[in-house]
Amino acid sequence: GMLRKALQTRRLTSTLGAHRSHVIKLESTADISLLDTCIAEGVAENDILSQWVYVPMECGGVLSGLKKQGFEYHHAEKSTGVVMRWLGAGASKVPDYATHRVGVAGMVVREDGNVLLVKERKGKYWKLPGGHADLGETIPQTAVREVFEETGIKTEFKSILAFRHSHGLSHGRSDLYFVCLLSPLSTTIVRCPQELSDAAWLPPSTLSENPSELNRALAHAHTFREVDLYEQTHLITGLPSNLYYAKK
Repeated sequence: GMLRKALQTRRLTSTLGAHRSHVIKLESTADISLLDTCIAEGVAENDILSQWVYVPMECGGVLSGLKKQGFEYHHAEKSTGVVMRWLGAGASKVPDYATHRVGVAGMVVREDGNVLLVKERKGKYWKLPGGHADLGETIPQTAVREVFEETGIKTEFKSILAFRHSHGLSHGRSDLYFVCLLSPLSTTIVRCPQELSDAAWLPPSTLSENPSELNRALAHAHTFREVDLYEQTHLITGLPSNLYYAKK
């Protein structure tokens, strides 16, 4: 009780988290003189498996001391780094942070069979419009948003056509890239000049000229079985949790 009150007045918070974890968060103006005591009492008073410290850049001087106590970087976002140490038996069971990025492309098929294709500003080949998913965004939402941002075409999600799993990309992370079938709600292209050099409605066979195996395969997307969306709610978080599968 006394330590907790002291921590609050000195801009440190100490809480027990999920999976038997102890979490300490420093504010940018934190008085770090109680940090070591807080770490020690967290271990002594609780049956924990892992201990975490959120360190803003302003408090970066504590990192060398934390390293000596067995803490390692787990991840960082904006101005805060997060260090962790495993206290359980054997090797750490804490998953790596953000092992994958998720990208989504939209295959927009017009009634005449032509497909919405784009060329990047320095790109040589036609490709599908698309980009990375934002945190908390669903695959269909990303597809619809990216197509609209790049081409001005409003669309409606129909199904997933394919996905690609790749490794060793930006910062050594892996990549999941989903291709969605979209139905156009408009047809007049308004190209984004910051991202694209061209955008047009073209025959899907145009994709066969692209050296990417994914794009060449999508030239024959009309032969793919569509994977449908079933919207659900996650049992733990209560947030949307979409399920995708193809019925026979």
